[in-house]
Amino acid sequence: MHYHVQIVTDLPGLARLKFAWQELESCIPENTGFFASWAYTNAYLQHHRQKDWCIIAISESESGKLEGVFPLQLINVENAGRRFRFGKPLGVSYLSYIEFCIRSQSRREILNVLLGDTLRQHIGVDAFCFWPLHERSPLYLTLLEDLAGGTAFKSLRFAGNLNELDTRSIRFEDYERSRASRTFSNARYCQRRMGREGEVRFCHAEADPEGVLVEQLCMRTGEQFKENHAYRGRTDWDVYFRALYRTLAPDGLAEMATLRLNERVISSALIFNYKQRRYLHMYAYDPEYAAFSPSKVLLVNLIEQVFRERGILCFGAGAQGYKREWVASVGELKSAFVFLNPDARSALEPILVPENMYRLFGS
Repeated sequence: MHYHVQIVTDLPGLARLKFAWQELESCIPENTGFFASWAYTNAYLQHHRQKDWCIIAISESESGKLEGVFPLQLINVENAGRRFRFGKPLGVSYLSYIEFCIRSQSRREILNVLLGDTLRQHIGVDAFCFWPLHERSPLYLTLLEDLAGGTAFKSLRFAGNLNELDTRSIRFEDYERSRASRTFSNARYCQRRMGREGEVRFCHAEADPEGVLVEQLCMRTGEQFKENHAYRGRTDWDVYFRALYRTLAPDGLAEMATLRLNERVISSALIFNYKQRRYLHMYAYDPEYAAFSPSKVLLVNLIEQVFRERGILCFGAGAQGYKREWVASVGELKSAFVFLNPDARSALEPILVPENMYRLFGS
């Protein structure tokens, strides 16, 4: 089969890909690809007007049908005075994990076109970093099966960094019994205590057309985590999330979950929705109400909503201990390096270690 490669480097070109890209998304069963969707990529690039991005769209030549699409950044990685050009997923610092849109029946062929014909020969990329990937990523499994054991492939594992609750094969009653007794009982006790102070109201998708609740949430997370905040190195992260919510919410791809006491928001969460997978991306509480554990109460109500929908709730990347109270599955994230220039591996091997991943590829 023959393929046509289109390399898009401007927003009008991205707009022209919309319908073919979304049609491809609808044909893919995996629900871990939100951060490589057209909607998210468009929202990201509308805000971040950087110069190092490109979209590689690969179509079947005869029919013109889109077979794979890859939103990428091109960066330089240096070690010991030598510089190499890397490709990586777009906007790694904001995503939990990524799964590129590739039609399953042509995954191997599309990856060959991407890595060999396009990145190595046409663009001159020395290596590609696929990271972070879900442990059930079909892309990762394909690379592992085809390349493991050779010098062109290197993988890294990040244990305990994948925390999620899949409600599709478990009853809520069984899940609740599997949790430590203090988890649900304490949350319900706190909710009863709140009820003695006034009206308690949970909403899993509160309308926030101007992004005021998102702005409040960003402020609270910044105050709570301070120097440990995940986005402390990005000066406009709060502006970005407000813009992202306003772009995605009309299509149901972003939600603000809120817990109110007497109409005051005392806990809230920004959630991304994609194919019945909810990404719990950010949440915080009003410190004045800390004695009521408002975020715990919000989580219990949100989990009950996800069970009603028979969906998946993802707690995002990170091995924080509190997540283990809620999740039914703890796994690991993966990274896969494909070296298109054999010199790149030997020169960069000393620095391609887990503790350097965000420094090297996390922008």
